[in-house]
Amino acid sequence: ITGLYTLHELGKTVNSTFNIENLFGLINQPFVFKLGFSKLLVMLKDESSGMLATKSSIGYSDTEIKTIETELNKRKFASALFKKGRPILVNRDIGNMGQEYSLLDILNTESFITAPIVVRDEPVGFILMGNTSIYGKVTEGDAELLPILAGQIGTAIENTKLYTELFSSHKELERRVTERTQELEQLNEE
Repeated sequence: ITGLYTLHELGKTVNSTFNIENLFGLINQPFVFKLGFSKLLVMLKDESSGMLATKSSIGYSDTEIKTIETELNKRKFASALFKKGRPILVNRDIGNMGQEYSLLDILNTESFITAPIVVRDEPVGFILMGNTSIYGKVTEGDAELLPILAGQIGTAIENTKLYTELFSSHKELERRVTERTQELEQLNEE
């Protein structure tokens, strides 16, 4: 119940922001700890290069972030995650699960879970939460909570884009009305 309440509280805040950078700042250390994790990464694909870029992190140094970005982009992990379209849960004690299992060392975790962030039916990134302790293993229950958060982030990103488009359209319309008004005033003076 604590996890659902925490997600609900974050969801209310996330849905009220229209700035993507502010959005990722809302996912802070107390929030991650309340959900029972010690590490967090939110990564999005850069629209022009297609490379993953970190938007939010907890429990990682800048050097670790650079290494993780390099490894994830080099190994094309994102495309594997996006193809699955569902959460991926990896625990060190389960054994080799292929490419995802090798990320335990890159991410410096004992267990982690990822969920894709989807905007307009297209995966744009993912959220990853993990633990460094063998006693804080990620569970199937976490696999139900993380997609909720990923969905909230995806919705907030889409809302932000729509708001930006609407604001731009509104400014353009104002500009055109002002232009047309000036033209009409000039014609009336003649």
